[in-house]
Amino acid sequence: MFLEEWKKARRSFEAATQKKKPCEKFLGVFNKSTGIDSALKGLDDAAGRDDPDRMLKAEEVFSKVVGDYAPILVKAAKEDKGANYTAEVGKLAAALQQIGVDFADLRKQANVAATQAVTDRLLKGFSEFIKACKPAQAQAAAAKRQAILDHGACSDALADIALAAGSGDAAATKTAFATIAVKAKAIEAAITTTTASLQKLTAGRQKIVDEWKACKKDLLDVQNKAVQAAADRADNVVLQVDHLLGEMKDEFDGAKDVVKDAATASKDATKATATLLKTLDQLATRASKLAGPMQAAAADIDGKLDHNRDRIENERDKEADPVKKNAITDNIRDKVMAIQADAAAQAKEATANAKEILVAVGRFPSALMAQAEAKKSIDFINADVELLEKTAQDLEKSVAKADRILGRL
Repeated sequence: MFLEEWKKARRSFEAATQKKKPCEKFLGVFNKSTGIDSALKGLDDAAGRDDPDRMLKAEEVFSKVVGDYAPILVKAAKEDKGANYTAEVGKLAAALQQIGVDFADLRKQANVAATQAVTDRLLKGFSEFIKACKPAQAQAAAAKRQAILDHGACSDALADIALAAGSGDAAATKTAFATIAVKAKAIEAAITTTTASLQKLTAGRQKIVDEWKACKKDLLDVQNKAVQAAADRADNVVLQVDHLLGEMKDEFDGAKDVVKDAATASKDATKATATLLKTLDQLATRASKLAGPMQAAAADIDGKLDHNRDRIENERDKEADPVKKNAITDNIRDKVMAIQADAAAQAKEATANAKEILVAVGRFPSALMAQAEAKKSIDFINADVELLEKTAQDLEKSVAKADRILGRL
């Protein structure tokens, strides 16, 4: 290909001038090899492989050889061998220059193709990773909620221990303490399981990130930005899961501290009141941790429903192609049904959480509840229970809204 182009230019030169191509003399007698033929064979070989790195190396060799040969051509053009000879030397130089331009274009095309292939592979990898992370996100969120409930169960058991110890009921104290010991073992197992999940998730992300970093130098700027955005999304998912599991671990650590308090409470009846006030305060904290996120989740669900409702008018109804229109309809229906199922499940959970907190409050003695410190905790608890009940109502409204949206499809 490129070698043949050079041979044609050389034959044309020799036919026009009846002389061999200009070259450097060795020992003043022998023609010294220019290295051009060898460099052009390298170009031909690299061009046939579509390997940007190999092509770049071949181009660098060719450029050096041509650079070394250029002074010889300049010198030849100045020799007093007639205007025709000078013009033909110029044609030889132009032929080499054109070969360099053509090969550079070919290398750029190969680089773009290879870059696109790398970009597509990385984008697909990040997309699949983020998709695979969705169950992990759900599991982490569920683990966090369970940790809050387990922490609460430990606090409730501690209250039972304090009540029994304060009344002098040794049998009840022993039973309550056994309950909290069982819960402690379950918490240790949960910590081990969720930690392993996080490690697996982090390792999966690291694998695709390592590949991205290795390919980074081969990517065009505009495509780098696309991959960077995908990498950032993957990072964000991992950070979210990491944050959820971190909060989960904090709850479990808190539960373990409660278990330690239980050992003291079971032996020291004089600390019953202080222990009960502490567990009441923990109950208020638990109510807040359950109510706030559930309210935010309810708002998110309602926003997703509004988005898919708007898609009917802005996307589905404007589509002229019947096939595409049906596909959009099916997509909206699937998403709305999934959101509706989530809303129904969370409505039940919010109601159950509100009832569970009220039941826990009801177990505290009335004499304790009359204390100022206890009243402060109760006010916080009541506000969060109201919020949970309202959130449940909002979620039930979202279930009804989903039915109306599905009716429009």
